[in-house]
Amino acid sequence: MKKKKNFILKHKTAIAACALIACFCTGYWASGATLVGEDISVGNDLTVAGTSTFTGNVGIGTTVPGAKLDINNSADEILRLTRSGGTNPVKFKLRTDDALIISAAGTDTMTLKAGSVGIGTTSPGAKLDVNGTIINSNSTGGGARRAIKVQGAVGSFTKITVNVNLEGAGGYMYRIQVAGVGRSYYQEGGGYTNGTVNFSHNVVAGTGFTITSPSDNVLKLERSWSSVHPVCIFEIIMGLTTTLTDNDITITFS
Repeated sequence: MKKKKNFILKHKTAIAACALIACFCTGYWASGATLVGEDISVGNDLTVAGTSTFTGNVGIGTTVPGAKLDINNSADEILRLTRSGGTNPVKFKLRTDDALIISAAGTDTMTLKAGSVGIGTTSPGAKLDVNGTIINSNSTGGGARRAIKVQGAVGSFTKITVNVNLEGAGGYMYRIQVAGVGRSYYQEGGGYTNGTVNFSHNVVAGTGFTITSPSDNVLKLERSWSSVHPVCIFEIIMGLTTTLTDNDITITFS
């Protein structure tokens, strides 16, 4: 049986792997190209125009490709995808601890490490570790969205402040629970907001959080207390078609 040809690319320059064989069909050779048995080795830059197919393996940074495309690099970033007209490429990074990181819009967005998934963190400490707000779009309720934000802090604190942007939300309901060493507080309530003058609010259960309704429709909950290593769990159900983002809910310990 005839041996399949491998293409070995020793330079880190991005190459259109699917078009490599065009250089041989057209008689075009890159400087530094050598033929070893039935394998092709290119030591310098190579630019290929056209469409080609091949049945062997392609190695970038390795002379022994073990798959259809095998990339080896001494830096974390091993692959980037760029959309013509786009602002930032999508980058794939592979650390020495075998963690795979996907970077989008210039930010490390998702991490896969040892069976765990991190979103907004490059060091996931559980099967799913999310740093930010989790938003669940309901299938009922006219576009209602449920947002959950969990935030903790290390050290001693005497006050907690939660701000929620409710502009255009219509009806809403919230639950808040904050706990630290030796004490915890819980409260739930709801209200309505749809402009600068239609803000109303009612505490349904629990007590202890001061509520204010500034003209920009930001629900503000505050509690003065003394605690060590506090954790806050805040949940809100939004009405109508409000689009909630991670920045619309802020939790601050001071």
